Amino acid sequence: MPLTDSACRAAKAENASKKLSDGGGLYLYVPPTGSKAWRMNYRFGGKQKTLSFGPYPRVTLADARALRENAKRALADGVDPAMIKGKTATGRMTASKPLPASGTPDRSRHGFPPMPSGC
Repeated sequence: MPLTDSACRAAKAENASKKLSDGGGLYLYVPPTGSKAWRMNYRFGGKQKTLSFGPYPRVTLADARALRENAKRALADGVDPAMIKGKTATGRMTASKPLPASGTPDRSRHGFPPMPSGC
């Protein structure tokens, strides 16, 4: 059953982290500290991934649902939603820096060795 705003406001984690599902991979993550954040689980390239949309209530339930739909559209287009950065005031996500022509990010500038070919 989809979440309601009142359920989001009332959510509390006692001793362990809690996940309140809204469907479509979207859930409200509530750790024992009491903070709340929107997350979405998805698969891309055969791997399980988690995307964070931001803290509740700054990111509302309606905003989180819109971001989930944008992420699902990106997945349908063959784009990893993790490569999409932030959201605008209208709730649309904006693209982060494009990948170089090689299609792989420049890891060397962060002190990591280049990725092996085939990854």
